[in-house]
Amino acid sequence: MAIQAQSSRSCERRDALTSGGSSAPAAIVATWVQAAERQLLEAREDLKAARRRVVQMEDVVTSWESFAAALTHDRDPAAANPR
Repeated sequence: MAIQAQSSRSCERRDALTSGGSSAPAAIVATWVQAAERQLLEAREDLKAARRRVVQMEDVVTSWESFAAALTHDRDPAAANPR
């Protein structure tokens, strides 16, 4: 959904710049620089969220592995009665 919104904003900017207005090159470049800065900010925020999600998933995997090991240990009679 973010890609569609981003694409839509790009089309709107392009249409505004090419719709017969005689914008100075500096203004056009400034508009694109601002757009790139916004995209960079959004990408950084997305990356932070993805990193948080990775940490959460690592914790989940560790918890499931511990749980699985505990189940295996409880069900394995040899593990319960070491010689």
